[in-house]
Amino acid sequence: TMKYFNVIIYICLLTLFTGCGFKVLDQTKLKNYKILEITEDGDKKTNFFIKNELYNLLNVDDSANGLIISIKTEKVKSIKEKNKKNKITKYNINIVSSIELNFIDKNLKKTINSRKQNSYNVNVNHNITQNNEKNIEKNLIDELSQDISNQILKIINAF
Repeated sequence: TMKYFNVIIYICLLTLFTGCGFKVLDQTKLKNYKILEITEDGDKKTNFFIKNELYNLLNVDDSANGLIISIKTEKVKSIKEKNKKNKITKYNINIVSSIELNFIDKNLKKTINSRKQNSYNVNVNHNITQNNEKNIEKNLIDELSQDISNQILKIINAF
């Protein structure tokens, strides 16, 4: 009877998981597009990395499906904390990006928005502070690019 019970549990779980609507995203659909144009506005450094990510992710020269992309990015560095002597001890970096995808063959436009932020400490040594800023920026841009890639994958898989 225990064997019979295990079989019933297995069948119930199998039924539950096959009908839950979970769909594996198909990465191969990404390579069906040719980027015809990318326009950019805002933070040049961030846009450069996002643009490279998009070319690596999507672009195939011999595809018939054209794609026009517009990137708008804003990077804001602000003071997060000061000490009792009113000296800055922490900065915050906030990067907001909006990407418009214009699928020419489908006559469809989709917009992706992503926002990433983090903070870094000010050090007595200015070089260390600059390195902290560079590292945080690089990590934020990587996270942003990954988020944008995932959102594009979901959009294209919905076609």
